[in-house]
Parts: sequence; structure tokens; C-alpha cells
Amino acid sequence: MIANGARRCLVDARAALPPPARLLLAALGVMNLGVLVPLPALRAMVTLPLALLVPGYAVMMAVFGHRPRRDAPLTLAFTVLLSMATYPLMALALYAAAIPIRTGSVMLSTDGLVALLVAMAVLRTRREAGLRSPWNGARGGVLFAALVASAIAALAAALPLWPAPTDQPYTQFYLAGSWAHLSTIVRARSHQKLVVGLGIINQTHRRQSYQIVPRLDGGPGWPGRTVTVPGGRSWTGSMSGYVPADGSVHRLSIALRVSRNGKALSPLTVWVRGAPGTSRPCTTTSCTRGKP
Repeated sequence: MIANGARRCLVDARAALPPPARLLLAALGVMNLGVLVPLPALRAMVTLPLALLVPGYAVMMAVFGHRPRRDAPLTLAFTVLLSMATYPLMALALYAAAIPIRTGSVMLSTDGLVALLVAMAVLRTRREAGLRSPWNGARGGVLFAALVASAIAALAAALPLWPAPTDQPYTQFYLAGSWAHLSTIVRARSHQKLVVGLGIINQTHRRQSYQIVPRLDGGPGWPGRTVTVPGGRSWTGSMSGYVPADGSVHRLSIALRVSRNGKALSPLTVWVRGAPGTSRPCTTTSCTRGKP
């Protein structure tokens, strides 16, 4: 008896989903699995053809029903055009909803759209109590157009209520003050610290601790420092150190790390020349060539 009940449910499910709808859902499942293929060439061979056919054919089924069509080339071309028009609309909806446009979000939105269109196609052709569904024929086309227009109007009315798209978080590290307009080699004074102006802009939407790590090639070590910048705020300050009084050109690299063990940003590079002195002769190649 349980087997008969399960068989009856299977028969009812097959009757509710006509063969074109089942084939469309199967193709959608294959397209979802194709995204997980590690080989790029094989992933493209599996996913791209289905991506150009599945959404468009789902739209055709929802609008015109799943009756057989004799004009196969025209149907194929129309399906591809509808699919190509569907993806920009989904991308626009994701952007308006402040959802990042990534592979997962695009696939989930495609799955939801195709499932909705298949359900509309099944309701459009379903007969209940011997009566034709209102989604059939010309009347169904008018109802579908009215439904689409209502959805567009509701979307336009809800746009002001949706959250604003969030900016991509970033950190900006730069030379500040007179150092921002630097265009030549800096000359350091003898027996005086060289003070370099720096600035940090924290646009990561949270409080961050930054470690500034300077390095002077061919010279004494400069002390680093750690600064904490709240989200959406900026910091300006300076760091200083000695440059050898040998008349040579040295490269000063200032790196910025997010937290103590975080990833370092591209370092700022400044070329400085030590004051002429008699402490030791110049041994760097930059002494005769200028800036490397």
C-alpha cells in the first residue's frame, strides 16, 4: 500500500510537471553542477550553452506555454536573445538590492527566476475541473504582461526603501603634507632626523590597527609605529629617522600592515640623499648614476 501511494505521488508529480518543464529543470541542475567543475575549459563547455538556453526558454514557456514548436531555428534564436536580455536585468536587480554580483548570487537568482517561470508555465496550462486555466491563450498573455508590469511598478516604488549599495572596503596609505608633492630626491641634513609626513584613510567600515614599517637601504634602522584608525576616519602623522651623512642616495621604503600579522600594502618609496660627510666613502652605484 505504501508502494502504491508512492507510485501515485510520482505519477501526480509527473502529471503536474510536463516533459518540457522537467527537461528544463534538469538542464538547470546540470548548469548548477557545471559551475563546480574545476577545469575552466570543461566548465565553459558545460555551463555556457545551458546559460544561453535555460532562462530564455523558461520565459517562452511562461508566456506561450509548452506546446510543441515547429520553427526550431527561430525558437532557438529567440531563446538565446531572451536569455541574453535576462542576465542584465538580474544584475540590475542584484545591484539595486546591494547584493555583490558574484557567481553564487547570479546562479541563485537564475535558479529562482527559472523556478518561478516554470511554475507560471505549469499554472498556465493546468486544467482544473474541466475548465481552461486563465493563463491560456491570448488572455494568459495579457495577464502575464499585466503581472510583469505590476512587478516592475512595485520594484520602482520599492527602490527608495532598499539599502544603498555598499562601497568596496579599502585602505589608502599616502605621503602627507609637503611630501605629497614630492618630485625629486630629498636631501637630508647632517646629524638631523628626516621627518616624513604620512596619512592613512580607513574605509573598511570597522576599526583597524595599522603597523607602519620603514626600511632605509644602506642606513640605520628606523623605528616603526602602530596606529589605530576608526572605520570611516583618517589619520595623519609622521615618522623620522637618520640618514647616513655619506652623500649617497638611499631608498626609503615605508610599508603598511593591517594588524600585526596582516597583509602588507604596496610600500611608499622615497629617495633620499645623505648630507656630504667624511664618515665613509660612498659605495652605492646611485652615487654616480643618480636614481636607479
